[in-house]
Amino acid sequence: MNWIKHSGLALCIICILTAEYLSGQIIVGAATRGLGGISSIQAPGCTGIFNSPAAGRWDSARIVFADSRNLFGVRGLSSEALGISMGLKSLRIGALWSRTGSDFVSRQEFRIHGSGRISEMLSLGLGLQYRFINMSGQYGQGGTPIVQLGMAVKAGRKTDVVIDWYNVVPLNTNTDISNTGIAHLRAGVRHRVSPQAGLLAEVHARYGDYPNRSFLRGGIWYQTRRIIFLAGAGNGPEPISFGMCFKSRQLRLDFSSSYHTSLGFSPQFSVNWFW
Repeated sequence: MNWIKHSGLALCIICILTAEYLSGQIIVGAATRGLGGISSIQAPGCTGIFNSPAAGRWDSARIVFADSRNLFGVRGLSSEALGISMGLKSLRIGALWSRTGSDFVSRQEFRIHGSGRISEMLSLGLGLQYRFINMSGQYGQGGTPIVQLGMAVKAGRKTDVVIDWYNVVPLNTNTDISNTGIAHLRAGVRHRVSPQAGLLAEVHARYGDYPNRSFLRGGIWYQTRRIIFLAGAGNGPEPISFGMCFKSRQLRLDFSSSYHTSLGFSPQFSVNWFW
């Protein structure tokens, strides 16, 4: 009976995630997950460029990034990512490979991104992605290009704003499961309430499919000399999350977990090496 229960749970999760494979951007980084999935902007000391190219305005070091996530305790259902990013004067460039899925449904993405500082107040970002999805059975496989544009604005001494847009063009698969393109618009705000703590908020609108969907997310961080504590909430399928970042001069270890009301916890772990 246990194998029936686990097989049914795995099938349920795969069905839930398939729509996200076709239309969304699976976010990478345990720090991002720990802040409720806010991906357009990050807490100070956390790396956001791998989800939003404009967020590279606040990244200064050269970074090698690795990320791993187990999806709700189901064996074989996981997410992995590897990335690198570095600064060149007023520009920042990077690349990322990510994979999410199981033996039944899997998705790989290859991304290159860059951001440039126009002034002390404004930075612009550009990301180019190619997404490849492999689905078993009649759905087959297909790929699609994605363009991502971003803008980061320093709105005040303690407040930063990022606006991020990306499109998902129709997939070329064996069925009409994704006949229409889908676009995403994200706007994130970060406000520091003290030298050690701050708040984040994000509005994420998805349009072009039916029904159109909007997500609201909020997060809070508190940092000590070596540890950053994270917590977040939102109205998506994983409404609660939390995490911790352990940092040294050249290494940062991030751990977080989100909670799905039906499927339980989903832990995530990231390693960031700065040189």
